[in-house]
Amino acid sequence: TFLKLLYTGVTRSIEKLFFVETKSSTAGDATMRWLTKKDSDRTSYATRNNINDVEAMSMTSDEFISEGINNAELAQSLDELGQAQLLLERSIWCFEQTDI
Repeated sequence: TFLKLLYTGVTRSIEKLFFVETKSSTAGDATMRWLTKKDSDRTSYATRNNINDVEAMSMTSDEFISEGINNAELAQSLDELGQAQLLLERSIWCFEQTDI
């Protein structure tokens, strides 16, 4: 039945599909080596992510860049220094999440 669930998940996913390995395994390591390998004509099929950071898994690099710019612009418009600093730190974090 697990194979049926896997098949259903893979064939029904529309935009993104997440696989989470709860315990390291040889098969999982081999799969990740193959999926993260970049060829000259394409980018990798998969990335390693921290499953404790769901927001980072749900945004693309372009979305992180956009969010970083929005936070920086909002910080610039604020008069309160503490809140502006938090927004700038959030902006830096967003830029660090990109793959460029």
